[in-house]
Amino acid sequence: MNKSLFGWVLFIALAVMLFMFLNKGSSRYASIPLDEFTTHLKSDRVQAVTVETDRVLGEFRQPLATGNQGELVRRFQVQLPTGTTQNWTFMQWLLDNRQNASVGVENHPNWLAEIVIPLIPWLLIFGFIWFFVFRNLRKVQSVDPNAPRPVYLVPPPPGQPIPAPPLATIHSPPPSPPPSPPWTPAPGGDN
Repeated sequence: MNKSLFGWVLFIALAVMLFMFLNKGSSRYASIPLDEFTTHLKSDRVQAVTVETDRVLGEFRQPLATGNQGELVRRFQVQLPTGTTQNWTFMQWLLDNRQNASVGVENHPNWLAEIVIPLIPWLLIFGFIWFFVFRNLRKVQSVDPNAPRPVYLVPPPPGQPIPAPPLATIHSPPPSPPPSPPWTPAPGGDN
């Protein structure tokens, strides 16, 4: 299998797994709007409520049709404005309007969700860059500089005359060296 194709398949599979992992926690609870939550709470249709950092998780006494599609839902979640649950006024309102619902608080911060999950997209981006860019750069650097390189001949566009090569590139026999003078003995010597 081609390594770049394998890299793409691995990258897409990791992205899909990350998406499924992030949606797994919220898929157990159907999201309902805040006004619908207050109506159900005051009407004594809510059995239990758990307050988390910026959301309220709850459970109806019996499955109710909620949302635009009218699905039957037993567990629900309500997203709250940031910092609402840290205010005692909200908690007082919740206790005053709870009817017979039990109210709990979940103070355990989810370190995995708060620290590791925001890092995962960055790790995927840097992994993608390393896999496709730096690996190819290393391949280019590992090529022998003295190795012959391919030469590609490209024909001129149609209708264009073929230019004549410069005179220096025409192959002709090299010029012959000038004739050397005949050899003669030096005067006064024993030859």
